[in-house]
Amino acid sequence: MSEDNLNGKVAVITGASKGLGKAMALALGGAGASIALASRDIEQLNGVKQAVEDMGGKAQVFQADVSQEEQIRKLEHDVIGAFNGVHILINNAGINLRKQLERNSRGTGQIFEGRCVLAFYCYIIAVCCVTVPAKLMRFPRVKADGQGFYHCVSRVVDRRFIFLTSGHGSAEAERFIKLMRRLEAFSGIRVLTYTLMSNHFHLLCEVPEPKALSEAEVLERIEAGYGPARLETLQQELARYRQHPDGNAQIQRLLDGYRRRMYDLSVFIKELKGRFAQWYNQRHDRYGVLWAERFKSVLLEGGQALAAVAAYIELNPVRAGLCADPKDYRYCGYAEALGKGCLVARQGIRTILGQPDSISWVELSRQYRKYLFAKGSSKSANKPPAFDLASAQLVVEQQNGELPLPQRLLCRIRYFTDGVILGSQGFVESHFNRLKQKLGYRRHKAATRLTALGSPGL
Repeated sequence: MSEDNLNGKVAVITGASKGLGKAMALALGGAGASIALASRDIEQLNGVKQAVEDMGGKAQVFQADVSQEEQIRKLEHDVIGAFNGVHILINNAGINLRKQLERNSRGTGQIFEGRCVLAFYCYIIAVCCVTVPAKLMRFPRVKADGQGFYHCVSRVVDRRFIFLTSGHGSAEAERFIKLMRRLEAFSGIRVLTYTLMSNHFHLLCEVPEPKALSEAEVLERIEAGYGPARLETLQQELARYRQHPDGNAQIQRLLDGYRRRMYDLSVFIKELKGRFAQWYNQRHDRYGVLWAERFKSVLLEGGQALAAVAAYIELNPVRAGLCADPKDYRYCGYAEALGKGCLVARQGIRTILGQPDSISWVELSRQYRKYLFAKGSSKSANKPPAFDLASAQLVVEQQNGELPLPQRLLCRIRYFTDGVILGSQGFVESHFNRLKQKLGYRRHKAATRLTALGSPGL
């Protein structure tokens, strides 16, 4: 089943607490559907719900015995109320025919009276087979064998503006970038650069050659992607498995589920969009689809093609009139590398330019800035130039791609918290001590030297 081909659809699965019902819930949730999980066992249903959400999907649980007509009617009412409609029904709940026949002198008639008769307009899915008209089938995503570079784009439904990207930004934009970096650490996929616009995003991703990971390495990635609480829960589960005779096999099956989600571009984007949508819907008390479509991707060759697309991505806010220089746009890879000093963003630029680790960041940033302005000063078939020739010449020829200290300082300050103290270490410490005596303020870490500004005294 291709990724996201059920995006925006709602699926009801009876008997979803284990076995085939659970497997179909994971498959449909992974394909983009929102899942209504129905069963008598609410505890097991909650476990399936967690598994669907771990994959970036959305699920709700409904306790129901589908052999009881009144519970069927209640299930119908509750599901439609929660999802505002249903597209898919999988009637997986089973009835033990042998026991029913032994108890029921009237034969099989009453057995089938208890069948689930939910009055839904829905698609029919038979076990694991989906029939789709040929004209509705999408062209399969083009992926490289092994390492590959991709330009990925996805838009918000109805082109709604949900990301405030000007000024100090917004909680939504900050959450998206944080989630992107966490999933990057888990999946092994590298975001070389990006731009987050008000209603869509561009990511330039590298999918490296997959490598075998030890148990310790998998657990390290799980903590990086999902936090220490998830790691602690998983470690407790692993400890229980180790007490069983076939514990090692059970542990490997559990960890392999995580390994299969690594080095996969489709899983990475799907989890990014799905987990952000869950957070956004909860924050804004809404439900339903947030993203308009499955993401679009273009396979890129390294070298000139990769660098040209990186420049296109970085210059999006400039061409949209949101800033005059990409360094001033908070939510792009270049600004994160330059102003925030993000090592992951800087390494992404190094890969884009194909430069070795021996090249310093100062030289690397010069090269990249000159490239952006040189590329941005030329117009394409359907795009005007991002910079006028005079601005490009100033950066490329006179400044040699280097930002003056005041401009570097402004880039850095953009990522500071309110109330920052900037100056020499003695200046910062003296003013902090005043705050401590006056307000009882306690800080979490000592003053940090701003090496990104190139000034040893700050």
